Amino acid sequence: MANKNLKCHVCHKQINGQYYYDWAGHSICASHIHSITKCASCGQFCDNHAKDIGLGMQICDHCQKYRIEYKDSDSIIQFVKNVFQNTPIGNITHWKLMMVDAETLYKKTKDKNTRGLAQAVGTEYTIFIYRELSRVAFAQVLAHEMLHVYQYTNHINPPKALCEGFCNLGSYVVLSSINNKEAKAAIDNLKKSEDPIYGYGFRLLLSVYEKDGWLGALKNIKEY
Repeated sequence: MANKNLKCHVCHKQINGQYYYDWAGHSICASHIHSITKCASCGQFCDNHAKDIGLGMQICDHCQKYRIEYKDSDSIIQFVKNVFQNTPIGNITHWKLMMVDAETLYKKTKDKNTRGLAQAVGTEYTIFIYRELSRVAFAQVLAHEMLHVYQYTNHINPPKALCEGFCNLGSYVVLSSINNKEAKAAIDNLKKSEDPIYGYGFRLLLSVYEKDGWLGALKNIKEY
């Protein structure tokens, strides 16, 4: 029996039977779940208004509307810095930002799902981030990469799961400070991730953070 209140985001027909939905409230028929493309920025279902950004990836309508531009980046960088400055992390310096397209980042990482990279050039670091991200996704990725720079400059070398989990903890704290629907969905994805490195490591550090704050998380990664 068709659900008169739901129409498929792909075929625009009334949904009959099982369906899936994304954080933005879009629903799709179960038959489309294996063919739908999810936004490379925010993860919601893409429709025919999505923009192709190469490598088979798309950016949805929402993220095109709230797309980060260089002119916006300074205020978001300062926002993320302020979040960290009010913690034992403090001010993270010796890095610069490069916003690049998907193909440029892929050449550096060989992983099309990677949205950011912190790379050393001498004693300085460059943070590469997709230029197609929404402002919320940009803040999330920036926070993650800044905590890579923090670990590098402080010579902290924990196992990969703790390294990435610590960086995702930074994303979590910044997203929590944004407190909108997209940020809440991104937090949900962090918590639900089944990745043995990024997901497990984050949940481990989050449990420490919820009990002992940043000092506990720092102590955990410094033990190595």
